[in-house]
Amino acid sequence: MAMKNLKDGHFMVSGGSHADTDKATSERAEQLKELERKSANDMLVDTVTPEQRVARAELLQKVSKSTMKDGWFTLSHLLLDDEAHVVDVGCGDGKIAHVMATLKPEWRFTAIADDKDDIDALNAEFGRENLTYVHAKDTDILDTPNSVDAIVSSYYLHKIYSNGAFNIQKVRQSLEKNFTALKPRGYIFIRDYALPNDNEFVLIEMKDDPTGGYEVVDMSEADLLLWFSEHARSGDSLHTGGFFVEELPPRFPNTRLFRLPYKWAYEFILRKDNREKIERDLGREYTFATHREFQRELRSLGARLFYSASHWDDDTVKKTMQNKFRLYKEDGTALGHPETSYILLGQKVPEKTSVRFQEWRQTRNAPSSIKINPVRDIKTGEVLDVATRHLEITELLPYRVSEDNRLKVYLHESIPRSLVNTVPRNGTNIDKRSWSGHMIEALAVNSETLAPYRMAKPPAIKSFVKKLIDLDVENGAILRDGPSTYPDPKTIDERFSTRYVCVKDSNPKSIELIKTKYEPPEGYPFLTTGNLREYDAQSILNAIAVGLLPSGRLESQILILYNFLNLRNESWSEMPIALTEMDVKEKLNVGDLMRDVAEDKKMFAPVKHQAGNLKLLQSVFLEEGHEDGGGGMTDLSSRAQDFFVHEETTQNVAIIMPMTRNLSGEVLVGLQVDYAPVPERFKGNGKFINLPTVPLPAHIDNMDSAKRYIAQYFQTDLKFVGTMGEPFYQHVGMTPQKVFPFAIAHNKGVNKYKSSMLTSFTPLAKIWNICALIDCLESFLAKASRCLQTAAMDSELALASKPTTELAAGLQFPKVISSYDPNFASSSDFSNMPANTSEVQAETSQEENAPSEKDDRPSQGEAETDGPSESYYRNNPSVG
Repeated sequence: MAMKNLKDGHFMVSGGSHADTDKATSERAEQLKELERKSANDMLVDTVTPEQRVARAELLQKVSKSTMKDGWFTLSHLLLDDEAHVVDVGCGDGKIAHVMATLKPEWRFTAIADDKDDIDALNAEFGRENLTYVHAKDTDILDTPNSVDAIVSSYYLHKIYSNGAFNIQKVRQSLEKNFTALKPRGYIFIRDYALPNDNEFVLIEMKDDPTGGYEVVDMSEADLLLWFSEHARSGDSLHTGGFFVEELPPRFPNTRLFRLPYKWAYEFILRKDNREKIERDLGREYTFATHREFQRELRSLGARLFYSASHWDDDTVKKTMQNKFRLYKEDGTALGHPETSYILLGQKVPEKTSVRFQEWRQTRNAPSSIKINPVRDIKTGEVLDVATRHLEITELLPYRVSEDNRLKVYLHESIPRSLVNTVPRNGTNIDKRSWSGHMIEALAVNSETLAPYRMAKPPAIKSFVKKLIDLDVENGAILRDGPSTYPDPKTIDERFSTRYVCVKDSNPKSIELIKTKYEPPEGYPFLTTGNLREYDAQSILNAIAVGLLPSGRLESQILILYNFLNLRNESWSEMPIALTEMDVKEKLNVGDLMRDVAEDKKMFAPVKHQAGNLKLLQSVFLEEGHEDGGGGMTDLSSRAQDFFVHEETTQNVAIIMPMTRNLSGEVLVGLQVDYAPVPERFKGNGKFINLPTVPLPAHIDNMDSAKRYIAQYFQTDLKFVGTMGEPFYQHVGMTPQKVFPFAIAHNKGVNKYKSSMLTSFTPLAKIWNICALIDCLESFLAKASRCLQTAAMDSELALASKPTTELAAGLQFPKVISSYDPNFASSSDFSNMPANTSEVQAETSQEENAPSEKDDRPSQGEAETDGPSESYYRNNPSVG
């Protein structure tokens, strides 16, 4: 069977097509009518209208996939209100600003170009109501303090540095000017290249390919490196040019080995595949500041460094790095692929406002807020240490649906999460990400506070929510049940429940929680208390997708809310992985699972002595702010915080979703059915759904080596391993452990799952059903959410019941993955779950007796529905 690849999410969602999209106007009109007809029969309410999709496709048809991806990636870091004003400094060819303005028509964009001769052409080609191109010397927009909501600087600072005679002061002046122009709480987004460890030498090994001539375009990469070492210019070699490089004896036949400074190895890697640009940019230095120096420059302005991260663009890595060269330390230790860019997101905050949390020192005191309760597995005799805070937490998500069908959610902004900045213990920060500690999460409420209102009537709920958080609830609204998840059912004695409540459009966009009756379950440990702020739900999903918000739970909570409201969310997810078809024998029997869950089966008993798997710690964490009008730091508050770390494993753990296709072409995922003490305490039965989990050893220090380790662990080829979304924290209130999600293709039984206790496979389409019937591991629900988004209906990984694809031959309007689709995944509206296990057993029996043929159910456009109409949900969003 031929290999299958997942979709190109960015291209499809943008309204693009892999076919020629330059169709006549009449053809577009016919396609629009066809799409409108299909949408009328679709249960889902689309958050982007057919007219908007046509306009989007027309605007972006001349833009490359990589440019669209860059524009979306940039936007995903900016969580701004509607009607925000964004300035793109150094906009280059103007296309990224064009993409951003197309994807965010509710924002206003000003793109500043360096070349005055380009302004008229850019405005003629891309300019419109929400996008204007200006020349730097013809605008005073950056000279007006507190005037813009966000500033974007993409690959521009190194140009300022080089054009300013390699003077770092020019960069500082530019940053200071930009920062002054920001409104309070505004953001500056920087994407550029960072200097590797200074003065460090590395070895680079390349193929010994023959050179086709003396022109740069004809040189082999090895000879191009030697040429580049003679002609490059930098602040250290303004007159002589070049840099040190020596060729060493090759280690293997048909290869060449060079020793050179890491900086110049990186500069060469960034340039080598664009032969025209490598000559044109000889007088330009790409890397001039390290990660730490970039961070220091932003903090010196008084910025809250909300987020910083090394970024690896998958397309760039595949095109310019994979199988092209190998990097080593001088001692021969392999280095991973160098980052393709460095990301910083700074926020302008008032003086003496919190900008950073950090671990200052450990105390000698015994932790008091976290206890360890050891239990023994009655069957195996294994002792497990379970950490508990004796808290029962429910997360409340107020929401509303705007007139244009966009989902808005209220989240806790700037909630202090100091554990993201603990000193690394037993493991490194392998994804090279860091946060200030001011996170965005669903609003946590003590479950006892909500318990009396779970079945309360709307008037009581309306009064309760108003008193608690000062939000006006829609008439008739109730508290809807959402998913319940376990951060770690074998280690953390907590279960997070979810409740949704519909609120009115007239509520304020931001509420100071300290002025309400709200009290966090953990109290207010620091000076910062945070606000309850309204966000666009799609923007939150995008922020999670790029790693800005390291939350595994919030993503699934929002997707299930989209599901309940019959709204369609957009997915830009991409995951390059190969799948093959195979005859799958080990299938999950949902009926047996539900029968087991219904039993009152005790598998664990308390014991006195701990296993020693967990170590409780207490450290003093500082909350720091700026004073003296800039970079001077002062302590705002401090607290002793308890947390735990794993004694025998590192702070990094990989969770793996095995995937394959059956002979009918349906996508299956491999699951574990396991037992744990925490679910048993909550519901009398410890059975839960899990995925294979692998602790990453301490020597794993980059994502490339992590992927290789996973491939080796499962005894498969590296090409069958891919990342499934960005990493997230397991439980940032109790431990700094981070979860790294991967997918692995089950290749005709080649992979060895003995060590991971793989139990059975189940159709991807039934993931939401399973999660509705049984509480799941939080990491599993997060992985399921990302997998469901990635495997879009119009992708090659779509389920056997694909939607109709008549439009694909033409403009090919994007089929955006939804959190609910009648042909993709059944509703996880928890009120619609089967009333008893007999219904599930009957369904399972029918499936087991059904012939093994491809699904012939109607496609998405033809699907019959027996539920309320679209207009009913739009007009009655609060109906329970």
